[in-house]
Amino acid sequence: MNDPLFQATFDHVAEPLLLLDGDGKVMAANPAAGRLFGRDPAALLSAGLPQLLASPDDAALLSPVACALSFRRADGSFFRGEARRLHVAVPGRAAHAILAVRELPAQAGLLADPDAARLDAVRQQALLALSRVVELRDPHTAGHEDRVGLIARELAAELGWQEQRCRYLQMAGLVHDVGKVAVPAELLAKPAALTPLEYEVVKHHVRAGYEILKDFDFPLPLAEIVLQHHEHFGGGGYPRAIQGDDILPEARVIAVADALDAMLSHQPFRSARGLDAALAELQAQRGQMFDPAVVDAAVRRTRASESWLSPIR
Repeated sequence: MNDPLFQATFDHVAEPLLLLDGDGKVMAANPAAGRLFGRDPAALLSAGLPQLLASPDDAALLSPVACALSFRRADGSFFRGEARRLHVAVPGRAAHAILAVRELPAQAGLLADPDAARLDAVRQQALLALSRVVELRDPHTAGHEDRVGLIARELAAELGWQEQRCRYLQMAGLVHDVGKVAVPAELLAKPAALTPLEYEVVKHHVRAGYEILKDFDFPLPLAEIVLQHHEHFGGGGYPRAIQGDDILPEARVIAVADALDAMLSHQPFRSARGLDAALAELQAQRGQMFDPAVVDAAVRRTRASESWLSPIR
């Protein structure tokens, strides 16, 4: 590196750090990263993220929000790590990101089982149970959580996401409204439009959902996705009024899936809309409430097969 101060800081940070280029190749590794991956830092240079991950597709899951993934050491063994991918500007380098990795302690019992499929099954059953709690509180939306997950998976596949990422997104959809357990049941089932004050109470469900899920071990930043799924692509959503690329891609997909299913379903205060009307509303809010790419994916999917939602609904 051309900047001695940056180099010295990078080398002496206790947290394992990898400096990545735009293709995900390692440009530099600090000594802590060398120790973690069981290699001399120089031996990590030019390695790609797929070589360091137990599942190469997991590279697509990395974001500024910490997520738990499985990594591969030089000797072929695996460890569970909490990773964050941070975009940076490095003097003298065309670097795009720093990957920070923290090894997680081994967990006892079933969650330490090396069979990833079994672990995913446990996660899915836990999330499914949480979604059923929401349905007990709000029987008018029975099946909504399941459908949002399925629609989100279809949209993600249309966007070209890897199958594993699509599957985890579907699981996240199961609990996107889990925070509604903290909302008074009479508001969830009110057969009329909410007053402004009542709406403020209902909006709290995203923060409640975050608190419920923030310690859940999951490959995606699950709690943050739930927190963000009512943010608007063009700004003005809640709870933080972030916009555009500041919103996680998974939250943007769930936002469209959530709205689409809500419009196609009967609500306590209105009847269901038809698919054409629902898509017209999505397009009207393209770039405002919703990510244009996700709206376009929904339209493409419908043009390819107008019955794509039939098996889901």
